[in-house]
Amino acid sequence: MVDGMDIPYLILGDPAHPLQPWLMKNYPYDANITQEMYSFNVYLNKGRCVVKNAFGRLKGRWRILLERSEVEYTFVPKVVAACCILHNICEMSKDTYKADWQRSVEAAEEEFPQEEPVPNDYDNCPDTVDIRDHLML
Repeated sequence: MVDGMDIPYLILGDPAHPLQPWLMKNYPYDANITQEMYSFNVYLNKGRCVVKNAFGRLKGRWRILLERSEVEYTFVPKVVAACCILHNICEMSKDTYKADWQRSVEAAEEEFPQEEPVPNDYDNCPDTVDIRDHLML
């Protein structure tokens, strides 16, 4: 709850993704953007960068996350969870993160780019817009 409004858990998305009840994105950078909207965008983007860097380090440390999985698809969530737990242990222990690992992640992202999201009508969904507007204030 934020200032009297129930706010669901949210994923931070970039402007290419559609605004959804569970996925928060920037306000559009256009002539109608206010200083408050711009400030909201700055904070949201900082949060996205932290998450993006964390996932980059996770994939760099556990390369099984960079390739097509050879395990049964129902077991994949357990593999990902195990990687996350081990990654957090490494991070808390200040284990060395090698620059070569990050280069592997960047190369894999170039070789296998993610698909562009398909726009939908949620950018104008009142509940979703209300949540973003409430968080902006």
